[in-house]
Amino acid sequence: MRTISDAVDPLRDAGLETDALPQAIETREIGDWRARTPLGAQKLTFGAFLDRAAVAETMARRIGAERVAAGFAAAGGAPRAADVVEGLLAPAATAPGTKTGPSGAGRS
Repeated sequence: MRTISDAVDPLRDAGLETDALPQAIETREIGDWRARTPLGAQKLTFGAFLDRAAVAETMARRIGAERVAAGFAAAGGAPRAADVVEGLLAPAATAPGTKTGPSGAGRS
């Protein structure tokens, strides 16, 4: 779970796995109080949520890339990992009832 930095230690003490939100998310002020109209407040709020989503997406991509890199390392490098993945996919492509296209990829 990710939470504000002030809440990390109490939640960990309670037995939960927690990490702090990135500072870019935690410190991003919504600023809707500066708007002169309700529509302006909504625009500022929505903009803040879009900024937070962009940071969260970047974090997710980084975590995914780290997992892929760890998998390659565990398999003995990228060429070996590709062989392992191909070996896992090959039986699915030749399963009964599947058709193979021009690239040889399985299609059902």
